[in-house]
Amino acid sequence: MSAGFGTSLEAGWRQPFGAGAITPFAGLQFQALAMQAFSEKSASDGALGVDFDSRTVISLPVSLGLQLDTTMAIGESRTLQAWGRAAWLHEFRPDRSVEPTFQAAPGYAFVVQGAGAAEDAITVNAGVKLNWSANTSVFATFDGKFADRVQTYGGNVGFRLNW
Repeated sequence: MSAGFGTSLEAGWRQPFGAGAITPFAGLQFQALAMQAFSEKSASDGALGVDFDSRTVISLPVSLGLQLDTTMAIGESRTLQAWGRAAWLHEFRPDRSVEPTFQAAPGYAFVVQGAGAAEDAITVNAGVKLNWSANTSVFATFDGKFADRVQTYGGNVGFRLNW
């Protein structure tokens, strides 16, 4: 069984700039991912197996970045919101390894390297939202993370109706 806990804190200083705003910001995240101890055995005779001790991985990334955003009126009741943000992200605890031991040879541990976090990365978020009315909107977002060993891309497209 695994469990996780996380929180984040971000502060910025939004300044009007032309038809929008520019916001320098700094952020801090904290995540703790806990894994309980468990054992694995071979299906045939159970002689070959490994034991994993419990482990808690702490993740502590900080970020410094810049956000640009604007809102434009389109007609009488419609608005278009657009934003883009980019940040440098530094991970202070990138290690994701575990140390299992062989059941047939207790005390002889070995290291399994998990997919470690990139120490330094650039994160990007951009989006657009069209508000048809006070209760209806459509939106699209893009999220990316880019580092020497990591490239992740994601996004959302949606329709929102409030009643």
